[in-house]
Amino acid sequence: MTRVRENLLFRCNVNSGETLLVGVSGGVDSVVLLDVLCKLREALKIRLVVAHFNHQLRGRAADVDEDFVRGLAIERGLPYCVGRGDVRGYAEASGISIEMAAREFRHGFLAQVAQLYGAQKIALGHQLDDQVELFFLRVLRGTGGEGLRGMEWVSRTPVPSTSDSAGNKGRVWLVRPLLSFRREEIERYAQAEKLRFRLDVTNYSEEYLRNRIRHRVIPLLKRLFGEAFYENVSRVMDIVAAESGFVTEVAQEELKRGLVRRFDSFPLAVQRQLLRLQLIEAGVEYDFEKIERLRISEGIWITFPRAVNVKRDGHGKITVVPGQIRSQPIPGTAITVELNAQTGVVDLPGLSIRWTFVRPKDVPSEFNPGKCEYFDADAVGRRLVIRHWKPGDRFMPIGFSSAAKLQDLFVNWKIPLERRRQLWVAESESGEIFWVEGLRIGEKFKITSKTRRVLKWEINRSVADHCPPDVMVVKSNCNVW
Repeated sequence: MTRVRENLLFRCNVNSGETLLVGVSGGVDSVVLLDVLCKLREALKIRLVVAHFNHQLRGRAADVDEDFVRGLAIERGLPYCVGRGDVRGYAEASGISIEMAAREFRHGFLAQVAQLYGAQKIALGHQLDDQVELFFLRVLRGTGGEGLRGMEWVSRTPVPSTSDSAGNKGRVWLVRPLLSFRREEIERYAQAEKLRFRLDVTNYSEEYLRNRIRHRVIPLLKRLFGEAFYENVSRVMDIVAAESGFVTEVAQEELKRGLVRRFDSFPLAVQRQLLRLQLIEAGVEYDFEKIERLRISEGIWITFPRAVNVKRDGHGKITVVPGQIRSQPIPGTAITVELNAQTGVVDLPGLSIRWTFVRPKDVPSEFNPGKCEYFDADAVGRRLVIRHWKPGDRFMPIGFSSAAKLQDLFVNWKIPLERRRQLWVAESESGEIFWVEGLRIGEKFKITSKTRRVLKWEINRSVADHCPPDVMVVKSNCNVW
């Protein structure tokens, strides 16, 4: 307990009175982290919020994990937030690995929840064994110094800065209070405190490289070199971190000067870092091979993942041009909204919806359909689903006698391709679409003389954020899961 407290104060820079978002998967590491933070919150005067992201990769087991984490938060009287994402569909549509897609969704979700609750730090349960596994994982994947430095006590979230309602940029940091602890120490603590946690069976599948490193490589190295093996790897990572940090500082200074020197006058390590920092700033996914091709090819377009084209000039400044816009939307994530309160708020990327039950006589004769809609609440039902549109969706707009393909309606209404994939739709409890963002409401859900209750739907579209397109975040006190 004392070690964690010192890590929080002196290594993670957690301040008295601040809100700390705790990422809880349900595994032993995150459960122990949550338990220790709960015991320290009075002494540190911090407020805790629990966040859990369901990657929907393990079927029923993932849903049980979600329920388990929700139960942990309720038991401890903590506010909590749950998100879901179609990670596999997003990975296939984007041409990236499932691991990369899961990381994008998870961090995008955590950053949004941090913004909702005003948290500047997100606490994660990474520990020393994770650090060592990551080192060998990156060695085998041929990473550079930035990768071999491993996880830090405090690091910037990998998604760009979010903005509050006033448009102010916020800094969100990841902190890892357990980074100095071995896995076996954490498991002993869980056993001593009789903590319940979930086991992820995928952690034992050797389909994943990290698991082969965990269950084969590291046990062999421990037998050969003893416990000093962990200390030696940590020392190497510290050395690499210091040297990589120096190269990064040099590159950042050159970028601040506007890249006035010739690119080939810089040392090799600085050349690579100059390109890497610019690619990160532009939100372009990269690997070593792509950076090398860009480094040795002045004025030549190089195609990066997701059909992004990049070239550099003689001073090292890059130009980024997005590839052809996909005509199909990225497979969407669906969240279920339980309408079991009088009012609630759903916060989505770039969009906020406030719903309220009102009486038919309270519906004004004039209102702005782009900002507010009214539906027959009983036709919608007590549960609805909000998601992005997908091919095959059918919708019967008000005034129509039959449903049509939503894609055909988009064409008729001249909705641009790049706009379609950003639009949200809402399904009723019966599975029919009753609302399409920015378009007409559904015919079957309009208010009639038989309407007894009305669902008021207030829409506020904000500036598009920088999270993956289908990460959805909800406020826990709205009963939205």
